[in-house]
Amino acid sequence: MSLARVLIVDDSEAVLAYGRAVLGGRYSVTTARNGIEGLDRARSIRPNAILLDLSMPEMDGEQVLAALGADRELAAIPVIVVSSERERAERCMALGAAAVLHKPVATDQLMRTLDRLLGAALDAEAESGMAILALSVGPLRFAIPLLNVTRVAQECATTPLAVGPSWLAELVDLGGAPVCVADLARRFGVEYAEPRRERKLVFVRVAGVQLGLRVDRVYDPELILGSQLVPASRLGGSGHPPLDRLLLAIARAQAEPLPILEPSALLSPALIRELAGGLAAASRA
Repeated sequence: MSLARVLIVDDSEAVLAYGRAVLGGRYSVTTARNGIEGLDRARSIRPNAILLDLSMPEMDGEQVLAALGADRELAAIPVIVVSSERERAERCMALGAAAVLHKPVATDQLMRTLDRLLGAALDAEAESGMAILALSVGPLRFAIPLLNVTRVAQECATTPLAVGPSWLAELVDLGGAPVCVADLARRFGVEYAEPRRERKLVFVRVAGVQLGLRVDRVYDPELILGSQLVPASRLGGSGHPPLDRLLLAIARAQAEPLPILEPSALLSPALIRELAGGLAAASRA
Protein backbone atom coordinates (compact mmCIF):
# COMPACT_ATOMS: atom_id res chain seq x y z
CA MET A 1 0.00 0.00 0.00
CA SER A 2 1.29 3.51 -0.82
CA LEU A 3 2.35 6.06 1.77
CA ALA A 4 -0.33 8.13 3.48
CA ARG A 5 -0.79 11.52 1.81
CA VAL A 6 -0.30 14.69 3.87
CA LEU A 7 -1.06 18.17 2.51
CA ILE A 8 0.62 21.17 4.20
CA VAL A 9 -1.04 24.54 3.55
CA ASP A 10 1.05 27.50 4.78
CA ASP A 11 2.33 30.74 3.27
CA SER A 12 5.72 30.38 4.98
CA GLU A 13 8.35 28.67 2.85
CA ALA A 14 10.28 27.89 6.03
CA VAL A 15 7.30 25.98 7.46
CA LEU A 16 6.78 24.11 4.18
CA ALA A 17 10.48 23.20 4.03
CA TYR A 18 10.33 21.97 7.64
CA GLY A 19 7.28 19.86 6.86
CA ARG A 20 8.86 18.30 3.79
CA ALA A 21 12.07 17.51 5.71
CA VAL A 22 10.41 16.06 8.82
CA LEU A 23 7.50 14.19 7.21
CA GLY A 24 8.90 13.33 3.79
CA GLY A 25 10.45 10.02 4.76
CA ARG A 26 7.29 8.76 6.40
CA TYR A 27 4.46 10.24 4.33
CA SER A 28 3.81 11.43 0.79
CA VAL A 29 3.96 15.21 1.34
CA THR A 30 2.35 17.87 -0.89
CA THR A 31 2.50 21.60 -0.13
CA ALA A 32 0.43 24.68 -0.96
CA ARG A 33 1.26 28.35 -0.27
CA ASN A 34 -2.26 29.74 0.22
CA GLY A 35 -5.81 28.62 0.85
CA ILE A 36 -7.00 28.63 -2.77
CA GLU A 37 -4.04 26.51 -3.84
CA GLY A 38 -4.60 24.29 -0.82
CA LEU A 39 -8.20 23.56 -1.79
CA ASP A 40 -7.17 22.80 -5.36
CA ARG A 41 -4.51 20.37 -4.13
CA ALA A 42 -6.96 18.75 -1.71
CA ARG A 43 -9.43 18.08 -4.53
CA SER A 44 -6.65 16.78 -6.76
CA ILE A 45 -4.76 14.41 -4.44
CA ARG A 46 -7.42 13.63 -1.80
CA PRO A 47 -4.94 13.75 1.12
CA ASN A 48 -5.35 11.55 4.18
CA ALA A 49 -4.64 14.55 6.44
CA ILE A 50 -4.13 18.32 6.11
CA LEU A 51 -1.85 20.61 8.14
CA LEU A 52 -3.43 24.06 7.89
CA ASP A 53 -2.14 27.53 8.78
CA LEU A 54 -4.66 30.28 9.56
CA SER A 55 -3.13 33.60 8.46
CA MET A 56 -2.64 33.36 4.69
CA PRO A 57 -3.26 35.69 1.73
CA GLU A 58 -6.17 35.27 -0.69
CA MET A 59 -8.02 32.73 1.50
CA ASP A 60 -7.30 32.19 5.16
CA GLY A 61 -7.37 28.94 7.11
CA GLU A 62 -10.84 29.40 8.57
CA GLN A 63 -12.27 29.86 5.07
CA VAL A 64 -10.42 26.77 3.88
CA LEU A 65 -11.77 24.78 6.82
CA ALA A 66 -15.34 25.91 6.05
CA ALA A 67 -14.93 25.02 2.35
CA LEU A 68 -13.59 21.57 3.22
CA GLY A 69 -16.50 20.95 5.56
CA ALA A 70 -19.00 21.95 2.87
CA ASP A 71 -17.53 19.53 0.33
CA ARG A 72 -18.93 16.05 0.97
CA GLU A 73 -15.92 14.42 -0.70
CA LEU A 74 -13.40 16.31 1.47
CA ALA A 75 -15.28 16.80 4.72
CA ALA A 76 -13.99 13.58 6.30
CA ILE A 77 -10.30 14.51 5.86
CA PRO A 78 -8.81 15.26 9.30
CA VAL A 79 -7.44 18.80 9.48
CA ILE A 80 -4.76 19.80 11.97
CA VAL A 81 -4.68 23.56 12.48
CA VAL A 82 -1.13 24.78 13.10
CA SER A 83 -1.02 28.41 14.18
CA SER A 84 0.48 30.87 16.64
CA GLU A 85 -2.96 32.49 17.03
CA ARG A 86 -4.13 30.46 20.00
CA GLU A 87 -7.61 31.89 20.52
CA ARG A 88 -8.44 31.80 16.80
CA ALA A 89 -7.01 28.30 16.42
CA GLU A 90 -9.19 26.98 19.23
CA ARG A 91 -12.30 28.34 17.48
CA CYS A 92 -11.44 26.15 14.54
CA MET A 93 -12.33 23.05 16.54
CA ALA A 94 -15.97 24.18 16.29
CA LEU A 95 -15.53 24.43 12.52
CA GLY A 96 -14.47 20.81 12.26
CA ALA A 97 -10.72 20.80 12.87
CA ALA A 98 -9.52 17.44 14.22
CA ALA A 99 -6.69 18.94 16.29
CA VAL A 100 -4.90 22.19 17.04
CA LEU A 101 -1.14 22.55 17.40
CA HIS A 102 0.47 25.83 18.43
CA LYS A 103 3.56 27.19 16.71
CA PRO A 104 6.37 26.45 17.16
CA VAL A 105 5.40 22.77 16.96
CA ALA A 106 7.66 20.12 18.46
CA THR A 107 8.45 17.41 15.94
CA ASP A 108 7.48 14.54 18.25
CA GLN A 109 4.13 16.19 19.03
CA LEU A 110 3.43 16.67 15.32
CA MET A 111 4.28 13.03 14.54
CA ARG A 112 2.16 11.67 17.39
CA THR A 113 -0.84 13.73 16.29
CA LEU A 114 -0.49 12.72 12.66
CA ASP A 115 -0.02 9.04 13.52
CA ARG A 116 -3.13 9.06 15.69
CA LEU A 117 -5.36 10.80 13.15
CA LEU A 118 -4.01 8.99 10.12
CA GLY A 119 -4.42 5.62 11.78
CA ALA A 120 -8.11 6.28 12.33
CA ALA A 121 -8.56 7.82 8.87
CA LEU A 122 -6.83 4.97 7.04
CA ASP A 123 -8.80 2.37 8.99
CA ALA A 124 -12.04 4.10 7.98
CA GLU A 125 -10.86 4.43 4.39
CA ALA A 126 -9.99 0.74 4.20
CA GLU A 127 -13.41 -0.19 5.60
CA SER A 128 -15.11 1.91 2.91
CA GLY A 129 -12.93 0.37 0.19
CA MET A 130 -13.29 -2.78 -1.84
CA ALA A 131 -11.25 -5.95 -2.26
CA ILE A 132 -11.02 -6.76 -5.97
CA LEU A 133 -9.67 -9.37 -8.35
CA ALA A 134 -8.28 -7.93 -11.60
CA LEU A 135 -8.78 -9.93 -14.82
CA SER A 136 -7.97 -9.50 -18.51
CA VAL A 137 -9.74 -10.64 -21.66
CA GLY A 138 -7.97 -9.72 -24.88
CA PRO A 139 -7.26 -5.95 -24.74
CA LEU A 140 -9.68 -5.40 -21.84
CA ARG A 141 -8.46 -5.24 -18.25
CA PHE A 142 -11.06 -4.95 -15.50
CA ALA A 143 -11.85 -6.22 -12.01
CA ILE A 144 -14.69 -7.81 -10.09
CA PRO A 145 -15.41 -7.61 -6.34
CA LEU A 146 -13.48 -10.34 -4.56
CA LEU A 147 -16.58 -10.97 -2.46
CA ASN A 148 -18.23 -12.59 -5.51
CA VAL A 149 -15.33 -14.94 -6.29
CA THR A 150 -15.57 -18.54 -5.07
CA ARG A 151 -12.72 -20.21 -6.96
CA VAL A 152 -10.09 -19.73 -9.70
CA ALA A 153 -9.10 -22.70 -11.89
CA GLN A 154 -7.22 -23.52 -15.07
CA GLU A 155 -9.26 -23.89 -18.28
CA CYS A 156 -10.72 -27.39 -18.56
CA ALA A 157 -13.01 -29.48 -20.74
CA THR A 158 -16.60 -28.30 -21.14
CA THR A 159 -19.84 -29.71 -22.56
CA PRO A 160 -22.46 -27.82 -24.63
CA LEU A 161 -25.49 -26.27 -22.94
CA ALA A 162 -28.68 -26.23 -24.99
CA VAL A 163 -30.14 -23.02 -23.52
CA GLY A 164 -28.87 -19.50 -23.20
CA PRO A 165 -27.09 -17.03 -25.53
CA SER A 166 -24.07 -18.01 -27.63
CA TRP A 167 -21.60 -16.60 -25.06
CA LEU A 168 -23.16 -18.72 -22.31
CA ALA A 169 -23.54 -22.14 -23.95
CA GLU A 170 -21.05 -24.36 -22.11
CA LEU A 171 -21.05 -26.37 -18.88
CA VAL A 172 -18.17 -27.42 -16.66
CA ASP A 173 -18.24 -29.91 -13.79
CA LEU A 174 -17.37 -28.22 -10.52
CA GLY A 175 -17.23 -30.67 -7.63
CA GLY A 176 -19.92 -32.86 -9.18
CA ALA A 177 -22.26 -29.94 -10.00
CA PRO A 178 -22.76 -28.45 -13.50
CA VAL A 179 -21.79 -24.77 -13.80
CA CYS A 180 -22.32 -22.47 -16.79
CA VAL A 181 -19.25 -20.89 -18.37
CA ALA A 182 -19.42 -17.35 -19.75
CA ASP A 183 -17.18 -16.82 -22.78
CA LEU A 184 -16.26 -13.20 -21.98
CA ALA A 185 -14.34 -12.60 -25.21
CA ARG A 186 -17.49 -13.42 -27.18
CA ARG A 187 -19.60 -11.47 -24.68
CA PHE A 188 -17.51 -8.30 -25.15
CA GLY A 189 -16.72 -8.77 -28.84
CA VAL A 190 -12.94 -9.16 -28.52
CA GLU A 191 -10.36 -11.90 -29.16
CA TYR A 192 -8.56 -13.81 -26.43
CA ALA A 193 -4.84 -13.05 -26.06
CA GLU A 194 -3.93 -16.51 -24.68
CA PRO A 195 -4.39 -19.96 -26.25
CA ARG A 196 -7.22 -21.91 -24.66
CA ARG A 197 -4.98 -24.15 -22.54
CA GLU A 198 -3.51 -21.03 -20.85
CA ARG A 199 -6.83 -19.37 -20.00
CA LYS A 200 -8.42 -19.30 -16.57
CA LEU A 201 -11.91 -19.89 -15.21
CA VAL A 202 -12.98 -17.56 -12.43
CA PHE A 203 -16.04 -18.89 -10.60
CA VAL A 204 -18.39 -16.33 -9.10
CA ARG A 205 -21.76 -16.46 -7.37
CA VAL A 206 -24.25 -14.30 -9.24
CA ALA A 207 -27.79 -13.82 -7.92
CA GLY A 208 -27.62 -17.22 -6.22
CA VAL A 209 -26.27 -18.95 -9.36
CA GLN A 210 -22.69 -20.20 -9.73
CA LEU A 211 -21.05 -18.95 -12.94
CA GLY A 212 -17.63 -19.50 -14.50
CA LEU A 213 -15.96 -16.55 -16.27
CA ARG A 214 -13.42 -17.48 -18.96
CA VAL A 215 -10.54 -14.96 -18.99
CA ASP A 216 -6.97 -14.70 -20.26
CA ARG A 217 -5.23 -13.71 -17.02
CA VAL A 218 -5.97 -13.37 -13.32
CA TYR A 219 -3.96 -10.91 -11.21
CA ASP A 220 -3.31 -10.82 -7.47
CA PRO A 221 -6.21 -9.66 -5.28
CA GLU A 222 -5.86 -6.16 -3.87
CA LEU A 223 -7.65 -3.75 -1.56
CA ILE A 224 -8.77 -0.49 -3.15
CA LEU A 225 -9.24 2.27 -0.59
CA GLY A 226 -12.44 4.28 -0.51
CA SER A 227 -10.65 7.43 -1.69
CA GLN A 228 -9.45 5.53 -4.78
CA LEU A 229 -12.94 4.41 -5.84
CA VAL A 230 -15.17 6.45 -8.14
CA PRO A 231 -18.75 5.08 -8.26
CA ALA A 232 -20.35 4.62 -11.68
CA SER A 233 -23.00 7.18 -10.74
CA ARG A 234 -20.33 9.90 -10.84
CA LEU A 235 -18.94 8.90 -14.24
CA GLY A 236 -19.93 9.91 -17.71
CA GLY A 237 -18.77 6.56 -19.16
CA SER A 238 -16.17 3.91 -18.49
CA GLY A 239 -14.12 4.41 -21.65
CA HIS A 240 -14.88 0.79 -22.60
CA PRO A 241 -18.38 0.97 -24.20
CA PRO A 242 -19.04 -2.82 -24.00
CA LEU A 243 -18.55 -2.60 -20.24
CA ASP A 244 -20.60 0.53 -19.50
CA ARG A 245 -23.81 -1.20 -18.43
CA LEU A 246 -21.86 -3.56 -16.15
CA LEU A 247 -19.80 -0.82 -14.51
CA LEU A 248 -19.85 -0.70 -10.71
CA ALA A 249 -16.99 1.75 -10.11
CA ILE A 250 -13.57 2.85 -11.32
CA ALA A 251 -10.45 2.14 -9.25
CA ARG A 252 -7.80 4.84 -9.52
CA ALA A 253 -5.09 3.03 -7.56
CA GLN A 254 -3.18 1.95 -10.68
CA ALA A 255 -1.37 3.89 -13.37
CA GLU A 256 -4.51 3.60 -15.52
CA PRO A 257 -8.12 3.65 -14.25
CA LEU A 258 -9.44 0.11 -13.72
CA PRO A 259 -13.15 -0.59 -14.33
CA ILE A 260 -14.80 -2.71 -11.61
CA LEU A 261 -17.68 -4.76 -12.99
CA GLU A 262 -20.78 -6.07 -11.26
CA PRO A 263 -20.93 -9.79 -12.25
CA SER A 264 -24.67 -10.01 -11.63
CA ALA A 265 -25.25 -7.55 -14.51
CA LEU A 266 -24.09 -10.27 -16.90
CA LEU A 267 -27.32 -12.16 -16.29
CA SER A 268 -30.86 -10.83 -16.55
CA PRO A 269 -33.56 -12.29 -14.24
CA ALA A 270 -35.09 -14.07 -17.25
CA LEU A 271 -31.74 -15.56 -18.20
CA ILE A 272 -31.16 -16.71 -14.62
CA ARG A 273 -34.49 -18.56 -14.68
CA GLU A 274 -33.66 -20.12 -18.04
CA LEU A 275 -30.22 -21.23 -16.86
CA ALA A 276 -31.58 -22.59 -13.60
CA GLY A 277 -33.89 -24.85 -15.58
CA GLY A 278 -31.09 -25.90 -17.93
CA LEU A 279 -28.75 -26.68 -15.02
CA ALA A 280 -31.44 -28.72 -13.28
CA ALA A 281 -31.96 -30.76 -16.45
CA ALA A 282 -28.20 -31.20 -16.85
CA SER A 283 -27.78 -32.42 -13.29
CA ARG A 284 -30.46 -35.09 -13.84
CA ALA A 285 -28.89 -36.32 -17.10
